[in-house]
Amino acid sequence: MTLGERLRQARTRTEMTQTEVQKRTNINSKTLSNWENNDTHAH
Repeated sequence: MTLGERLRQARTRTEMTQTEVQKRTNINSKTLSNWENNDTHAH
């Protein structure tokens, strides 16, 4: 299981949206999305 899969699983298990995670952690929403999709390339 990749880190992205684990992040998404933890988020969905707690019934949180990416926006809710972003607000609680102060992580950029695009960064969080990239992590969950295992996209580590700079855009």
